[in-house]
Amino acid sequence: MASKPPTPPPAAAAANGAAAAGAATPAKTSALAAWLPLIVTLTLMPVLAWATMNFLVLPKLQKSLAKPAAEEAADPAEADAHGDKSDSHGKTEKADAHGKTDKPAKADSHGKTDKPDKAAAAKKGDPKTKVLAPLTKVLVNVFGTGGARYLIVSMTLVGNTPEFKTKVEENKDQLLDAAASTLASKSITDLERLGVRNQIRAELVTVFNTVLKATPVQEIYLTEFAVQ
Repeated sequence: MASKPPTPPPAAAAANGAAAAGAATPAKTSALAAWLPLIVTLTLMPVLAWATMNFLVLPKLQKSLAKPAAEEAADPAEADAHGDKSDSHGKTEKADAHGKTDKPAKADSHGKTDKPDKAAAAKKGDPKTKVLAPLTKVLVNVFGTGGARYLIVSMTLVGNTPEFKTKVEENKDQLLDAAASTLASKSITDLERLGVRNQIRAELVTVFNTVLKATPVQEIYLTEFAVQ
């Protein structure tokens, strides 16, 4: 029969327990040292975030917002400085969107301006001014065809006075009669000649001006010219 191991004395057991406790204490210290950086990081993160927001982000954001406001406030002053130009008498000339100024026409020593009066020029018969007056279609028998052929002509009369169109309307019947008489004298041979349209224009200008007199016809547009 096997014998039991001898029981250690109380002093030896106490010594062994103290040795085990001493070994556990360094282990706990090393574990705490391993977690210490993480604990410090978690503790300092809110502080760093607050400092970054208040000392870096917010100042930059305020500067970026203040710059457009300053430029907008400076624009009206710049427009006042450059938009209106003053002359020697203190009068200003407002510039439009394209930078052009509305300069008044300069007057000479007699009070006349450099810009011509268009209405006055038209009354004097400015050749550059065109007043159009359409004339109703004219239908006549071609001379020498016994009524078998006829000529159709539509035209627009051109003058250079403001009252030209009114005069044409007032004398419309006389003008149509003069045009019909001129066109009815043309034969088929006449109408087949080269340049007949220019010849008819010249003849119509002559007969029309005998009717209109003070408001003469400058030229004629033949908008329709057909022989049927």
